[in-house]
Amino acid sequence: MKKSYWGKGFRIVLMACLLLMVMMQAVSAEKVEYKDKNYNFKAIKNVLLYDMDFSDTNIEGVRERSLGGMYEEKAMQEKIPVVTPEAVIRKMSLAQGQDLEILAQKDLEAFNDIFDKNLKDYADVYIDAKVLQYETKSIYHPEYTTWETKTVNKNVRDSKGNWVKVEDEIVVPVVHPAYYSSVVYEKIEFHVHDAVTGEEIYSRQEWRDRDNDDGVNMFGRICSSFFKDFYKMIK
Repeated sequence: MKKSYWGKGFRIVLMACLLLMVMMQAVSAEKVEYKDKNYNFKAIKNVLLYDMDFSDTNIEGVRERSLGGMYEEKAMQEKIPVVTPEAVIRKMSLAQGQDLEILAQKDLEAFNDIFDKNLKDYADVYIDAKVLQYETKSIYHPEYTTWETKTVNKNVRDSKGNWVKVEDEIVVPVVHPAYYSSVVYEKIEFHVHDAVTGEEIYSRQEWRDRDNDDGVNMFGRICSSFFKDFYKMIK
């Protein structure tokens, strides 16, 4: 014989509490984007990918180089036809008959003038990206209570007056103590420009946060998401 003294109402409360706990652990993600509807994205064959800009963050040194390398790797993985600034400068130097790296050190304005005028011969568009936020915050979670079903044994008399052992289900409160968790917040913006006009043809800003994450994987997912969607536009 099984009998619940608490009814379905408490089970509904229990399920709601469990659902809330799951939602508290979920990833939050948002993005906004712009696309020039008149631009022929299918004509894009070569994409100049500038280094990721981390100047708005505290990221530097080995960490910066690691994330910057991941940014370029994600572009390759998503089949973006990438050309690097170094490769463009080498090819442009041969065509111009002068070492543009040396020119950049002596006369940056002259270098920029040559680079901008001739970029169209080596890339159709260029992408620059910037990390606007990359930080970890400690979040306080107050004490909370959930209601859980528990099976108990008890002795009752049967119809003949004999003592028998039966199982019963009851709903009991379970108190969960307060705790702290770390949450990583990241925001990255991407800008795609036409190599001839310099006009922006596509951009995206995406921000995400996640509990107990080191940030590296989330950084990679944001980059992959952008490159995957951009590839769909140019393939």
